[in-house]
Amino acid sequence: METARLGRLRLGRCVGRDLGYLGCSADALAVVDSLCTGQFTCELSVMDSKLRDLRPCPNDVTWHLEATFSCVDGTID
Repeated sequence: METARLGRLRLGRCVGRDLGYLGCSADALAVVDSLCTGQFTCELSVMDSKLRDLRPCPNDVTWHLEATFSCVDGTID
């Protein structure tokens, strides 16, 4: 995992105008890294309790997760 941010990050497909909550976010790298690094596949939900505990925005604002990662070749022991 390289980066992971949770919150209401910017205008886009899901948000057409700033309702006053843009920019509320939290660094979620440690959580996403612990759930995904070393896994063959990784699926998680923003409803995951570890992510929700970060509380980047008010509860009535829908949160999104943006993450970047790189795959590396590995060996199976």
